Amino acid sequence: MAFINEYVSDEDIKKYKFDEKFMYRHPEYKSLPAFFKPYWAIDRERNTYVKWINGANPAIEDIVWKDFELYWEGSSFIFRLTHAKGCSKVFTDDPYLIVWNLIKMTPADLESNLKEKVLALFKEGLQVYGYQSISRQIPNTVVKFNF
Repeated sequence: MAFINEYVSDEDIKKYKFDEKFMYRHPEYKSLPAFFKPYWAIDRERNTYVKWINGANPAIEDIVWKDFELYWEGSSFIFRLTHAKGCSKVFTDDPYLIVWNLIKMTPADLESNLKEKVLALFKEGLQVYGYQSISRQIPNTVVKFNF
């Protein structure tokens, strides 16, 4: 099996505690907001997923970044990425190009063979995830990496 884009089921929200994680990251909410509908790229056979979890507010921060989680073999790896030069600026570009730079990876102190496996799996999932997983996909999207 391979990665596929889908909305996260209610069962998987509870299984992976996405509701609790959202509330922890957003203490301004007293309960889950109506717009809470997480999505991901998941490979059920390998019990792994790639999911966007956070991002910088461009009105507040100088560098616009996005955090993604790779869950694999019971462990979470967090990647902070920013768009590189050369990304498409309009949705009508064909192909629509996304190029990522890596700002940091957590944990950072992985043994080199494990780090290579984690990075390869993350890139595979993020290529399928594309623009915004099932939430908003742009036809003919190409995802590239500068790491």
